Amino acid sequence: MIALPALQLGYQFIPKVGTTSLFTFFYTCVHGVDYDPLRHGRNGRAMFVHRYFIGGDCPDARDVDNRAAAIADYDGYYRFALTRDPIRRFLSMYVNRVIQKRELAANSPYAQAIMHAGLPFDPDINLLVRHLEAYLDCHSSLLHHARPMMDFLGPDLSVYDRIADLSAMNTVVEEIRAHWCRVGMAARAATAALPGKMQRCGVRLGLECLTPRSFERLLDYYHADYAELPTVSLPEIKAAYTKVAMGAAQIPPSSAARQAVPAAVTIGR
Repeated sequence: MIALPALQLGYQFIPKVGTTSLFTFFYTCVHGVDYDPLRHGRNGRAMFVHRYFIGGDCPDARDVDNRAAAIADYDGYYRFALTRDPIRRFLSMYVNRVIQKRELAANSPYAQAIMHAGLPFDPDINLLVRHLEAYLDCHSSLLHHARPMMDFLGPDLSVYDRIADLSAMNTVVEEIRAHWCRVGMAARAATAALPGKMQRCGVRLGLECLTPRSFERLLDYYHADYAELPTVSLPEIKAAYTKVAMGAAQIPPSSAARQAVPAAVTIGR
């Protein structure tokens, strides 16, 4: 968890769950200006806001273990985390890291490791799932973004005052404002704007892109998330997949082939 004394907040970030929006929100609340990646970068290279907060560059961020004893000094903080359905999070990760950033391409920094492992470059979503552990072994950034959410949250969820779904981000921000009013920071609460959607890409993948085998494989990989997190629902995602799978079965083969290329739309955070 990251403790932010200037904001009286404790936040556990989880990749692909609104982190860009929230870190940008925190920075603006503290400094009164938008985050500038080039201003905080080095040697002319931009530093993304995630690295600013979790890489030791933010003087006001403290790394705290997610254990009751470790957070005792931050008892008065509003401690929270956002989550989302694990499989939908995985699809978002695939779009961002594999399609948009092409981190599994032949010209990526991980190309040699991928080649030595005998894995294809630029795998489609089902090929990636089929060889998931092998790809994750080759690619530390992919592992970071695909790891189960419980790996970040830790086994003791009681250290958080609030665990909410990503869709409730604005509600959580209102709770943060109420917290600031309680701790004598009403002026900050009055000026804090709602976070915007920061991560965008021109592709969205839905559950229908997964084969039944891939879907079951991801359910197994994210077993702990579905078992432990009160904000995700195993019956809901199974029902959603069954619905789209039944619809896909009714599409003629020629139409299904055309739909294999995702439409150009905007994804969420």
